[in-house]
Amino acid sequence: MKRYLALQSCSLKLTGLWLMLGTHWLVPGILVFIAGGALVIVHMLLPRAQGLCDVVTGFHADGKAVWLTIDDGPDPEDTPKILDLLEASRARATFFLIGSRARRHPELVRRILERGHSVGSHTETHPLWNFWLAGPGRVRRELGDSVKALKQAGAEVRYFRSPVGIKSLFLKGCLREFGLRCVAWTIRSGDGFSGNRQAVVGRVLRQVRPGAIILMHEGPHVAGPVRVKALADVLEALAGRGYRCVLPSPDTFLYGSGRLPSRRADQPDPGDEAVIPVGPANIAEQRIAPAQGEVQPGIAGDN
Repeated sequence: MKRYLALQSCSLKLTGLWLMLGTHWLVPGILVFIAGGALVIVHMLLPRAQGLCDVVTGFHADGKAVWLTIDDGPDPEDTPKILDLLEASRARATFFLIGSRARRHPELVRRILERGHSVGSHTETHPLWNFWLAGPGRVRRELGDSVKALKQAGAEVRYFRSPVGIKSLFLKGCLREFGLRCVAWTIRSGDGFSGNRQAVVGRVLRQVRPGAIILMHEGPHVAGPVRVKALADVLEALAGRGYRCVLPSPDTFLYGSGRLPSRRADQPDPGDEAVIPVGPANIAEQRIAPAQGEVQPGIAGDN
């Protein structure tokens, strides 16, 4: 936890105690005391909040560039297809990988790196609901074991993303111990909870701007109609607007207080017209097909 958040929380709690014990304002005192703890919880639960550790929320872009990030892999079905899509679009991405899955599929980690992409830690076991309650030992294991698995596959690990962006009170010290930067996102594509490809693309395009970090997912938990296909659509739509997917340098990172250039809702993107997409047309149809001799598994909801 950062010092300013600790001071704010303690100040509220002390003020609440004074109101409860030193005045007749019992109810306001209780509310102020509770607010001291609630303030910390807000910083734990909000992915872009900076009170517990520095969190990357964007980057200074050279032109129309975005940072594509893909969570929850590696997946033996999705990762090879995604790599082909990225190659066809001349795009680069960072894969935030779960340590236990990377340990089962180290060859996929190596393929990601060989294709020119980077990887980051997404914890060892992806504790979705209780990471914010984890003590220092649990946090250290989640980060340390995942970093070890990725390094054993040949990766240099510099970035970390917590499950759904929720942070632990003890995350800052563990990040320092393993030399990691915590990365959030600017745009949550919604592919993890939407079954509509058009909705995912629309959500990305409504918010896209230079320096944005785009969050997408891979794996069987993604709905069948969206799985991989939505990523193909997003890549094609971004290329159509003249955006490049790049791996930004850490010296360009923005943290919380940094603001990306804003664009009014009624202001057209300067790349909307007369931009030739990068890569072949209809990427989704061309690149999701199985390799020669591969049996295409059935995908639920895709009739």
